[in-house]
Amino acid sequence: MNAHPPTPQSWARLLCALRGGRGRAGAFTLIEILIVVGIMGLTLTMGVPAFVRALHKEGMRKARSDLPRSLPESAGRRDPRGQDAGADHQAGGEIH
Repeated sequence: MNAHPPTPQSWARLLCALRGGRGRAGAFTLIEILIVVGIMGLTLTMGVPAFVRALHKEGMRKARSDLPRSLPESAGRRDPRGQDAGADHQAGGEIH
């Protein structure tokens, strides 16, 4: 029976044998890299639209919060169409 402790070279030979006899035990195969790239692609495909929707919602939320603050400042000023800029809001009309 062999009583010597295992050396790094013996571990490398064992790993090489377990991986099917390939020369470098630490290298990735093409199929492993393609699987990882495919998983990353699927994750991005599902995640990016949700991220874009969240950014859009945040922009709309900010616009809604900024609107009431900007209306009192515009009261009494005229817009390019010659109408009172704050008139629609003060009369309860739709803001264009």
